[in-house]
Amino acid sequence: MRPSASSVRLRKMIVSALFIAVAYLFRFIFHFNAAFLTFEFKDAVICIGGLYLGPLYALAMSAIVALLEFATISGTGWYGLLMNFLAAAAFSVVASLVYRFRRTMGGAIVALALGVCALIGVMIPANLVITPRFMSVETAAVVSLIPKLLLPFNLVKGLMNAGVVLLLYKPVTTALYHAHLLDRGAFAGTYAKEQGKSAPVAESSAEQSEVIAAPALSRPVATPLRFRWIVPVAAAILIAVSLIVFFLFLHGDFTVLEK
Repeated sequence: MRPSASSVRLRKMIVSALFIAVAYLFRFIFHFNAAFLTFEFKDAVICIGGLYLGPLYALAMSAIVALLEFATISGTGWYGLLMNFLAAAAFSVVASLVYRFRRTMGGAIVALALGVCALIGVMIPANLVITPRFMSVETAAVVSLIPKLLLPFNLVKGLMNAGVVLLLYKPVTTALYHAHLLDRGAFAGTYAKEQGKSAPVAESSAEQSEVIAAPALSRPVATPLRFRWIVPVAAAILIAVSLIVFFLFLHGDFTVLEK
């Protein structure tokens, strides 16, 4: 029996609430710092939710998590609110928008790469415009930080979050599938399309909307054993290289379970 439109909406709301809660909790875990810049893996959590639910949900989750942080634990006020929202939205919305139209492994990699580019393309101008106003510094001083701090920091931040997405998307979406928050038909539609076969015809608009949840990164069947390790190993290498650059070249540090 196919899910109704109300059932689809309810499941999406539940899943988005779960991603928002986890993203907020990630604010306290592995908090990375370099000079006055900070980041956590909450953007990766929001991006995973966006890949699963779509770009509009990614935008909404970015805003809600930023507002929650602003209202509860942020010490940077409106400046932190704006920067947190822009960073999360740029990365997750662009990645989920691209992935929405090409749900394959190659599409996922391209989507994350473009998400990293969007993060850099948004945050550099944002720092030039917003940082001088809130931190009472000259724009020229911020410009001088672009090559030695702002550009490498946002590149490392984007690559680390992209690595976390690649590493966690499969187990997260598999867990959602087993929790009956991801419909089996969603998998069938995507993999039939990837193999050049005709996907089952949806019987209602609710069915069609549910098919957007087909995760190419979490292939449940027919993946040769010798290929299953490629994505997690590549993701782990990407994270490791980013960490090396962060600590050795940006002289960054991190805290765990920060209050």
